[in-house]
Amino acid sequence: MSCRKTTCLLISLSVAAAFFLCGCAKPSQPETEQLPPQSLQSAQADPDELEPTAMQNLSPPKLEEIREAVARIYKDAVVVDANPDRKPLVGDFNGDGSQDLIVTVKPVESMLSEVNSEFANWIRVDARKAAPPATKEVKPLPKAEPVIVEKGDLLLAVIHGHGPAGWRNPEAQQTYLLRNAAGKNMKRLSIEEMLKKRKGGMKLPRLYGDVIEETLAGESGFLYWMGARYIWYSPQAAGGTVPQRAKR
Repeated sequence: MSCRKTTCLLISLSVAAAFFLCGCAKPSQPETEQLPPQSLQSAQADPDELEPTAMQNLSPPKLEEIREAVARIYKDAVVVDANPDRKPLVGDFNGDGSQDLIVTVKPVESMLSEVNSEFANWIRVDARKAAPPATKEVKPLPKAEPVIVEKGDLLLAVIHGHGPAGWRNPEAQQTYLLRNAAGKNMKRLSIEEMLKKRKGGMKLPRLYGDVIEETLAGESGFLYWMGARYIWYSPQAAGGTVPQRAKR
């Protein structure tokens, strides 16, 4: 056999082998979206089995950097409330492992149109109106109504953290303004602390992160993230109701 015929034969065999291997190979699997570990355990696990995600131990917030973060996010439309009885709180309130900030603010009267603008980067929520009715039946959350901030309102500003630097990160842009949410004796409680209350007989909704325990309009309860927004929950007023996330 000539060298030319031998070369052609070897090329044909190589091509045939390549087609054979391609036919036997497993088809590539489509990529799936991976939820963060805390989101998975919050959505699937029993509340008694939840463990908080480790959060980087950042230094306590200073008033000046809090004011800088509020000015960066809210473009001077709100100012930090100087009342020492309502201290800023930090924690992982939405359960993503990054440190968040909650601080009491007041709207600037001349900037009310910007505060209430439909194009604003923040989400306005009335924490008490978002709460479920006080019945013993399991009810879905009511649809969020448009919230209008008025002159003299005392608001809670929530800045969700981004990455290891948390709320200090300039890329932290997911923010909320909560109306009817700034109460007395505000303090952060971890999931572990809340689960102890549950084992003590308190009925709790599904928790995704830390909560803000406080007294609001004479009622004891807490603000918590329910996966779409923050709402107020009073065990006494709820009468056994467990809020459910509203369907979109």
